[in-house]
Parts: sequence; C-alpha cells; structure tokens
Amino acid sequence: MVRPITIQTRISIPFILALGVGTLAAWWLAATLFATSLQQQGEDRLGEAIRVLAQGNLPLTPDLLARLGRVLQADLYLIDTHGHVTGHSAMPRQRHFQAAVERAWQNRPGDSFSTISDIGGLGHGIIVQPLGKEISGRYRAIAAVTDLGNLRAASRQMAWRLGLGALLGSLLLAWLVHRIARGITVPINQLSALAARIAAGDLQARVAIDSPRELQELAGSLNRMAAQLQRYQAEIVERNRLQALGEMAARIAHEIR
Repeated sequence: MVRPITIQTRISIPFILALGVGTLAAWWLAATLFATSLQQQGEDRLGEAIRVLAQGNLPLTPDLLARLGRVLQADLYLIDTHGHVTGHSAMPRQRHFQAAVERAWQNRPGDSFSTISDIGGLGHGIIVQPLGKEISGRYRAIAAVTDLGNLRAASRQMAWRLGLGALLGSLLLAWLVHRIARGITVPINQLSALAARIAAGDLQARVAIDSPRELQELAGSLNRMAAQLQRYQAEIVERNRLQALGEMAARIAHEIR
C-alpha cells in the first residue's frame, strides 16, 4: 500500500525546488552582470586613456608608450598611414597582437572602436582611437591590447563567492521552511494520535499544543470531547450499577415473600 504524501513533504518539496531554481537564476544573473560590469569598467578606463593620448597632449614616443602600457596593463601600438602596426612592447606575443590589431583596423579603417579578439587561444580586448589631425603625420591611430584573463579570473572568483553565499542563504531558508512545516505537522500528528487513543477507548488521553493558535483550539476541543465522553461513560456505569442493585433488591424481596 502506497503511503500518502505528508503535509510537510507537500510544503517543503515545492518550496525547495522553487528556491533552488530561483537561487540558480539569481546567481547566474549576478555573476553575468558582475563580469560585464567589470569588463566594461576596464574597457572604459583604458579607452579614456587612449583618447587622451590620441589628442596629442603627450609625445607618443616608444618609451612613453612602454611606460603607459605597464601602468594601464596593456600593450600600446601605433598604426601608420599604410595600416601597419608599430609595437613598443618586448613581449613574445607582440607579433600576434600586432596582427590582431591590423586585422581589426582593416575591417574598420579610420574609426574608433573596441572589440574582443582571440589571440593565442586567449581573449583580448582591442581598443583603437584615431589620432588628431594635428599629430597624425606618419601615424593614423593608436591601439591598445589588454588581456581579459585577469578580468575573467576575477569574475570567476566573484561568481564562486556569490554561489557560496547563495548556497548558504538557500540552506538557511530551506531550514526555516523545514522548521515552519514541522511546527505544523508535529501538532497535527499529536492530534491524530489523540483521536486514535480516544477511538480505542482511552478517554483519559489528553494533548497540550503550544502553537499555532488554530491547532491549539482544535486540541482544546478534542480534550473537552474526551472529558465529556469520560463523564458520559461514568454516568452510564453508575446507572448500570444502580439498575443492577435495583434488580438484585427486587429478587431478594421476591425470595423473602
């Protein structure tokens, strides 16, 4: 025989399922928004620096570009009038970066833009800003290439932290729901046990329930019913005793006559 589903199960399982789905959705949304915001902030910071350099306020010497590249955590390049890229970085991946910048510039020559490119199997952000006319001369634009690995690593770390926090919060809420459901089902089980004892003839059975109020009132009604039945039973026993005594007295009187 299949046992029916308990009230606690009916309350707990749907809530836990909904909580799990909601927690996963909230975690994914928060992690995505954080990663997007972090990448956008890095891109805005680097783009603003590139725009300042493109205005010609500073001399675009190789030494300056190298120093600024270390500060900005990016590789800076100049694009000449023929679309070739001149680098000022000693990194071994410089040729790959230059090729990526040249491809991006060929697709959108003369425009300022930012894009993400796969360089050496890793994601890199490319920002290109045309130079001002008064300083264009040999070069037409300045470009910056930044590794997105650090940003993505920070995003993954924050995602793990958010996931851990969401998991702990979900476990806490699940425990609270379990306690609330247990606070309802335990008194109901006590009332069911009391009704079974009364049905079995134990009219002295009583139950005391602290909460909730509705179940307290039901418990009080069952206790009063048991007490009333006990009084009725006592009255019936007394009546039967008196009736038996009357019948015995009548037989004795008959024998005496």
